[in-house]
Amino acid sequence: MRELLRKCEMSATILAMRQPLPPPSTPLLALLRQLGTDERRTDFAVLAGTTTAYLYQLATCKRGACRSRLAKGISDASVEMHKRHGTAVITMDTLASMCPVDRG
Repeated sequence: MRELLRKCEMSATILAMRQPLPPPSTPLLALLRQLGTDERRTDFAVLAGTTTAYLYQLATCKRGACRSRLAKGISDASVEMHKRHGTAVITMDTLASMCPVDRG
């Protein structure tokens, strides 16, 4: 019985993994997905001067706005990744305005 339950749980997990992702909520999240592989996302993060984890925090609006130097790094890195892989380019203005402003 436990084995059957374990198999059912695994099947549910696999099925959940096959569900399509919701549309990206920000242009940065769209770019991270567009990069396609962890290796490309890591290259992007290194070029930008940060980590992949921090990029995801920014992309999902879990952090406030990033420093202007990092925004410039992300923008420049997106240009480089566009040249290498044909991905989208993110501007500093886009980074500054992609998340709702918390006025509370």
